[in-house]
Amino acid sequence: MFFIRSLRESWKRISVVVMDSIGIMVIIISYILFFSLFGFALFNDSQFIDPAGYFLTIPHTIFSVYVLFTTSNFPDILFPYWKVNNLSGIFFIGFLLMGLYMLLNLMLAVFYNSYKHQIERKIEKYDNMRHEFLKKEFESIQSEYQNKITTDEFRMKYGDKLINGSDKVVEIIKNIENEYELGVSDGFIYFQDFSYMYMFLEFKKMEKFEKKKRKVSVKKVRRSTVRGSEEKPLM
Repeated sequence: MFFIRSLRESWKRISVVVMDSIGIMVIIISYILFFSLFGFALFNDSQFIDPAGYFLTIPHTIFSVYVLFTTSNFPDILFPYWKVNNLSGIFFIGFLLMGLYMLLNLMLAVFYNSYKHQIERKIEKYDNMRHEFLKKEFESIQSEYQNKITTDEFRMKYGDKLINGSDKVVEIIKNIENEYELGVSDGFIYFQDFSYMYMFLEFKKMEKFEKKKRKVSVKKVRRSTVRGSEEKPLM
């Protein structure tokens, strides 16, 4: 299920990138069509003998210019006309310079910016969801004070066992209590401190879950090894 969901999200991002890049794609197609018509008019003249036959018809010319644009086989298109007239190189080199170093790079920049904006929007959406969840969790702690809770209320909510298992949470609570004793702060836990403390508690839960998984997997391996040794026939 996770693979299917991630694959669906990837296709969705690709489709959005393509939609955002329609403008530059139209420019590139127009650029290829313009040089195709220009090349057809230039090399299909009755006074010019086409040495390779790449510009005999308009469809053939468009395909040849497209191959030239991709640079996959451009020497085979360039050199026959170069041998007949060196000035024809201006057409091919000018086409490649503008197409490769400006339009293709511009298209790559549009793709990159579009994909980057999508990732940023996804991260922003995740941060907003996380903020809303932590806000509800913070407000769910019963307190007679508004927008703040005491360290005792925090301990009552999450339990001393889980709190003492996280050194960072213990350190934050001690700092708050020490600052209250010194008269530096009011001794309350505000939302920002609560967010950090909850994050450290979640890390601790994940560590315990991973340790439990490793223990279960080790037990399974040991059981399978014992069964294999028992089922192995004696020689």
